Amino acid sequence: MRDSVTVRDIMVREFVGVSESDAIGAAAELMLEEGVGSVVVLRGRTPVGAMSARDALAAFVDREAGSDPSETPVAEIMSPPAPTVDASDGLAEAEARLVSEAASRLLVVDDDELVGVVEGRDVMAAGRSRVQDVDEASSTTFADDRADATEEGYAAENGEYTTQSICEVCGTFANGLTNSNGQLVCADCLEI
Repeated sequence: MRDSVTVRDIMVREFVGVSESDAIGAAAELMLEEGVGSVVVLRGRTPVGAMSARDALAAFVDREAGSDPSETPVAEIMSPPAPTVDASDGLAEAEARLVSEAASRLLVVDDDELVGVVEGRDVMAAGRSRVQDVDEASSTTFADDRADATEEGYAAENGEYTTQSICEVCGTFANGLTNSNGQLVCADCLEI
């Protein structure tokens, strides 16, 4: 069900873009006017970089004596562009891209044309809301499942599980997990 949501469904079609030849000062003013923390740097319609508020601030702090960073072209301080994702990709693909690239946002393309931007927090929020929809639609709840497990003898009264399973902290296969802060953990992780 979650896979039916695409990046196109959650992306922001309007984004702030500047030219690589625009002055840092003008780009920073535009960021303030639009209330954004970064801009996409474009060469025509092609994204070639990004400028964040941090990049602009660094240009003013690190300026050389006698230079005026407000007139310096954005191209001199811009960062590489954010990674791209196809508009038709699902949330899982967008999440994987965010993680693999250690990015906070993705540029959304459709037929190699920039059509929007999606923030990592929006991808995660859309994923959570879809999971909540599924949870609410199901007939059993986590509490019901836990009660059933206890009735069937899977859990001891002290919270220690007697069946083999995977530790939720380290991922190792262990016998006898203990419930610690809502996670089933092995003896090694319990000590941490």
